[in-house]
Amino acid sequence: MLYELSFNYWDEDPANDDEIILAVYSSEEQLNKGLEKFKKQPRFAGKEDSFWVSERKINEENDFWEEGFISVYEEPYEITVEKEFILQQTHTTYEFALYDTNVWGNPLFMDEVHDYEDYPQCFVYQNRKKNRFYCFDKEQRKITFETKLEAEMKNYLQETYGISDMNLKAIRLNEME
Repeated sequence: MLYELSFNYWDEDPANDDEIILAVYSSEEQLNKGLEKFKKQPRFAGKEDSFWVSERKINEENDFWEEGFISVYEEPYEITVEKEFILQQTHTTYEFALYDTNVWGNPLFMDEVHDYEDYPQCFVYQNRKKNRFYCFDKEQRKITFETKLEAEMKNYLQETYGISDMNLKAIRLNEME
């Protein structure tokens, strides 16, 4: 038998949530020693009810663990867009979905977003793989213009929204860690 010791603390403020697998022990005696050690650490002080022990049989199949080893979940990269929209990463690459925060559900668009600029009237982005620029109109809630040429996008922004400058910012996923 193996004993997995984890710490699962959930707070009213999700920013304070704390979940971690601390150790796996080969006996109850070792588990109890480890538990006493962890209870003394400042990170866990006053939260003793948040320790969890799971018993695991070794060399035996378990029906609760069909998917295999636990993969690390990383919070998706998000950009809060003006006028109640959020651009949320859907995979570990540059794939994003734009959502209306008042009506969660189906995204308004999904695409690879490498560079972007957020304006009060629209959201402009570039998909470098497709070598295309897109303009999402916030009032119409749809992409209203796309082009391969940066100059055409700048001209569209000037004529449609009176926006004279376009300075796309690059999304740097590796800097989010």
